[in-house]
Amino acid sequence: MDSAAEACMSGALKQFTGDLAHYKVSCMFMSFTAQTTPGDQLDIYVWEDKTAERRLHCQIELKDKAVYNTIIDFHDPVKLEKLASENSKL
Repeated sequence: MDSAAEACMSGALKQFTGDLAHYKVSCMFMSFTAQTTPGDQLDIYVWEDKTAERRLHCQIELKDKAVYNTIIDFHDPVKLEKLASENSKL
């Protein structure tokens, strides 16, 4: 998540702005496909899904082999804010 947050803060992600911690997760899938050990040199990739809004992918690789994948769907912050406002009036 640190890499995703850094990508968000640097402006590398088009669908997310500011602090990624302000986005609420709606669904998360994780897959560990191999084990790593302390001292391993890992490569981390983060990208936005081209077909689904507010969906991030993260992949961690060891020697060009994926060892971890995650897909994270986030709620629309505008819709959440509107819903919270409506609920506060009840």
